[in-house]
Amino acid sequence: MPFRILGSPPVEATMPQKLIIDADPGIGDALAIAAALLDPDLDLIALTAVGG
Repeated sequence: MPFRILGSPPVEATMPQKLIIDADPGIGDALAIAAALLDPDLDLIALTAVGG
């Protein structure tokens, strides 16, 4: 449902995108996890890790 704040244009309220990350212990995956945790548009609901 749209809402207004002090005369601003209508804004659609959105739910964060649910996300599951399957990662290995690499630097690239570590950066992806950090980015997902800091992004307010994402809801990290699960994280799985494998050795290798």
